[in-house]
Amino acid sequence: MVATSAQRAAVRMLRGWRTSVVRTSTSVTSTSILPLSTRLRCSDLPHQPLMAVQRRLKSKRSSAQYIDPNAADADDVPVIKTKGKASKNNRAAQPTSRGARTKRGDAEQSSDVEYKTSTRNQHLPDEAFDFDAISSHMSRAVERFRSTASTLVGSFGRADPSLLDSIKVEYPAGSSSKALHPLRDFATVGVRDGALIVTAFDADMVKHIERAIYASNLNLTPQTQAGGEENVLRVAVPQPTTESRQALVKDLTKICENARVSIRDARHKAQKQIKSDIDRKVVGKSEGDRESKKVEAETKKWSTQVDHLFEKIKATLLLV
Repeated sequence: MVATSAQRAAVRMLRGWRTSVVRTSTSVTSTSILPLSTRLRCSDLPHQPLMAVQRRLKSKRSSAQYIDPNAADADDVPVIKTKGKASKNNRAAQPTSRGARTKRGDAEQSSDVEYKTSTRNQHLPDEAFDFDAISSHMSRAVERFRSTASTLVGSFGRADPSLLDSIKVEYPAGSSSKALHPLRDFATVGVRDGALIVTAFDADMVKHIERAIYASNLNLTPQTQAGGEENVLRVAVPQPTTESRQALVKDLTKICENARVSIRDARHKAQKQIKSDIDRKVVGKSEGDRESKKVEAETKKWSTQVDHLFEKIKATLLLV
C-alpha cells in the first residue's frame, strides 16, 4: 500500500518524538501522544501505522532496521544503526585507507603498491649513499696497484719490451708547438741477445726516441747500431743491484701509498653521503650508523690487501 503524504508526515513527526515513544509502554495503540495538529491529519491512518513506527523505533539492543534507499520515498530518511553487531559488520566491510591501523596494530597497506622503508636490503630512490659503488672504487684501487707492481717487478733485471711502454716521445706538431706521443707510434720494440731493440719507422725519428729514453729515468742507455742500420737503437738492460732493488722498493712504496689514498678518499666520500642522507631524513640515525660500520669494515678489508701485497713484493725483491 502506498503511504499518503499525511502518513509520511506522521512518520517524520514520530521520529522527533522518539524519546517519548520509547519510554511509553509498547501497548500504546493510539495517536494521543501526538500534537493536536498531527492527530487531526492522522485520524484516518489505516492499519494502525503508529504501531509499525514504534516497532522500528525500539531499543538500540534490538536488531538493526534499515530502509532501502532505492525503494524508499523521497521523504523517507535511511536509518543506520551506530552500535551493535550489525554496525561492526558494516565497519568491517568498509575499506581502510593506506596507513590506517587495525585494532591489533597491523599496518593496512594497498597490495599493489610497495613502499621502501630501509636501506638494509635495497636502495632508496633519494639516497645518496651507494655501498656497491664505494666498494667498487676501493677494489679498482687495489687492482691498479697489483697490476703496476706486477709489471715493474716482472720486468726488473731482464729485457722486457713492456719496460719502454711508459716512454713518451716529443715530436713537433707544428711550426712551434710540440706534442708527446707513445713510443709505439714511432717504433717497434723487440728483444735480441738480452737487450732491447728499438726499430724506428723513420730514421729521422731516431734522435727523438733516443732523447726520450734518456729522459725516462729508467737508468737505460740507448746506442745506435753499426752496419748501416740507422733506424735501429740497442738498449742494454743492466743487471739488478742492491741499489736498484732499493730504488724499486721506494717506487713501489709510493704506488702503494697512492692506493691507500684512493681507498681513504672513497671512505671519506661515503661518510659525506651518509651524513647527507641523515640530514635530509632519507634514513634514520640508527640506519646511518649501520652503514658507517659497513664502510669502515670495507675500508679495513681493502687496506689490508694492499699492505699484504706490498710486503710480499718487498720481501721478494730484497731476498733475490
